[in-house]
Amino acid sequence: MPAALPSAACFTSPTAQGAAIGGGELWIARSDWSWGTLDRLDPETGAPRRRYETAPGIEGIAFGSDGRLWAVSEAGSRHIYDHPFLGLFEPFFPLVFALDLSRLE
Repeated sequence: MPAALPSAACFTSPTAQGAAIGGGELWIARSDWSWGTLDRLDPETGAPRRRYETAPGIEGIAFGSDGRLWAVSEAGSRHIYDHPFLGLFEPFFPLVFALDLSRLE
């Protein structure tokens, strides 16, 4: 971590899967295999500012050098299909995608 960046700690949801700081804000990815949200928090206090619905299984998030937020979703990863009742479905690969933050509602 560059020395110019402060370090801090805040409490967040136990369902948090990933975190990134960008645009002066703290973003938290929360998910399960059937739902996903992206929370925008105040980076100093951890207070929630806004919640957005996203892809199910969203986990790791990171800002690219161009300011875009990238995410990976585990929605199709293999462990879901290890359940006996889900063996009828064909597995698919996890998704990696960029989020256009200006279009989040």
